[in-house]
Amino acid sequence: MMKARLFPLWLLAILVSLISFAANAQTSVVTSDEKIAAVVRPQPEEKKSAADYNALGGEYYRTGQYPLAIESFKEALRLQPTYFEATLNLGFAYAKTNQQSDAVVALSKATELRPGYANAHYALGLSFFKLGQFDAAANAFESVVRLEPKSAEAQNNLGAAYFRLCRSEEAIANLKAATTFKPRYAEAHYNLGEVYVSLKNKTSALEEYAILKDLDPLLADRLFRLIYEKKVVDVKGSK
Repeated sequence: MMKARLFPLWLLAILVSLISFAANAQTSVVTSDEKIAAVVRPQPEEKKSAADYNALGGEYYRTGQYPLAIESFKEALRLQPTYFEATLNLGFAYAKTNQQSDAVVALSKATELRPGYANAHYALGLSFFKLGQFDAAANAFESVVRLEPKSAEAQNNLGAAYFRLCRSEEAIANLKAATTFKPRYAEAHYNLGEVYVSLKNKTSALEEYAILKDLDPLLADRLFRLIYEKKVVDVKGSK
């Protein structure tokens, strides 16, 4: 099965967001439990801002307390509905807990709030892909490629979405772009090989297998087995 994997592009977005969490956090050193207590049993005189709840959600996210992170981000958005960072972080948290439909809602809003932010489109594409909504995934990854044409990860995942939509020639173009920008990108070479198998282009599939032997022997073996399980024979005129 063609791979559309979660790569550093959106993970970097999480790190960027967490930097903003740290910037908004109090300077005093407190334990995670103390922060939790502050949310569960707030003092009457204390009033938290949207930024406070976003920062708190970041602390929960970093410690793997995703349900609490989600509630914190939602509270930030209750106070400030157009808060881009909280909207994006809510989408990340939903995606992390495999609540992909909810992630799509939050991430779609994030792309509306900041259309030029590539990482929001990228994360949205991944959630659509995991839901099997390949048309929508392709649209999201197309947005990333427009914003960051040299992103090998976006090119790879757009190619994977096109392949699922039986748009093989377009898939090949994007997957080749991915391997151009990142020559040792094993997953893109595997995906390209899988497209060639589907087109019964044994020669090109074996070329990708030869490249994979050096990059990732496990993926190379998987592609080799796919080639021979499908009994691929070169079809005249295939590319």
